[in-house]
Amino acid sequence: MKLLVCIINDVYRDHLEKVLQKAGYRVTELASSGGFSERAIQRS
Repeated sequence: MKLLVCIINDVYRDHLEKVLQKAGYRVTELASSGGFSERAIQRS
């Protein structure tokens, strides 16, 4: 068993989820408010 973790833009979420499920992968979606990216930018 392997684990794939993806951080993607919401624009691509539906398409990517459908493609992965069609290929036989199980998908779990975790909601995010986007704070991770914002903090990373501010620290740079």
